[in-house]
Amino acid sequence: MQSLWGKQDWNGWPLHTYQGQSIRVLHPGKWNNDQGPDFIGAQIFIDQVLWVGCVEIHVQTADWFRHHHADPNYSPVILHVVWMQVPLHPDIPTLELSRYLTIPILKQTLIHLGDINELACHKVMKPVRSEAWVVWRSHLLSIRQHRKMSQLCSGVTSFRRALARQLGAWVNREVFESIDASISEELLESVRDNPADLTSLYLGQTGLLDGGLTEEYLLDLQARYQQIRQRHALNPPYRSLLWMRIRPAAAPMIRLAQLATLIHEGWHEPNRWAHDSFLQIVSQWRHTKMDEY
Repeated sequence: MQSLWGKQDWNGWPLHTYQGQSIRVLHPGKWNNDQGPDFIGAQIFIDQVLWVGCVEIHVQTADWFRHHHADPNYSPVILHVVWMQVPLHPDIPTLELSRYLTIPILKQTLIHLGDINELACHKVMKPVRSEAWVVWRSHLLSIRQHRKMSQLCSGVTSFRRALARQLGAWVNREVFESIDASISEELLESVRDNPADLTSLYLGQTGLLDGGLTEEYLLDLQARYQQIRQRHALNPPYRSLLWMRIRPAAAPMIRLAQLATLIHEGWHEPNRWAHDSFLQIVSQWRHTKMDEY
């Protein structure tokens, strides 16, 4: 069912929700392999109104309540795609696939979709010579380094956002960027010299300092954040942190604390990274890591 939604192979059928609303898919969204809805960033016309959000796919509508009806990561869901509608269902526009497909037709459709994914050159591809890999790897490293360098010329704010995305890694890069964007430049400068206030600001904007805390350090950060939030009328971003496929050393709380430390010490300013000696160290480190890999 996920493959069918991702490929949008409907044989020209006019789709309607279980409630009778017309559906026209402008973009099915990006298949999400991490925590959260199955597809994100979907663009769908429902009764001539364009909705942008997420799509969640289940076998039955009741599965919504078994899995994540209380999870805030699923609040942006705009369409629930199911095989069968049952009496227990969420109040979300629902596409019931069994109204359009039988089980045998669904199986044949999935087989057809599998054939599309096969690359024509896969069976005839030969191993690449080691010399070619070395040249290609060096070229890719050069392209990557120049792309990173271009961020240094875009200003302090843009570079700090890029730094936040990097620390958020693949799972939380958009979340980290939205957290940084929710903090004004004036507020950031006012707390930059106080590492505790700066850390509390970034952790608080993610909701990591909400209730249930017992450690003295975290309680202190919570109190600091509440004062800052009331004084500046802060609104946390709507996006929630994702926790799947994250190693302990890359936990969001640790990464956000590291980001706060970098900002406190001035490493969010491009000129700290622009020295030739520093870039040479980074380049050597990248080559060493690639060789080890």
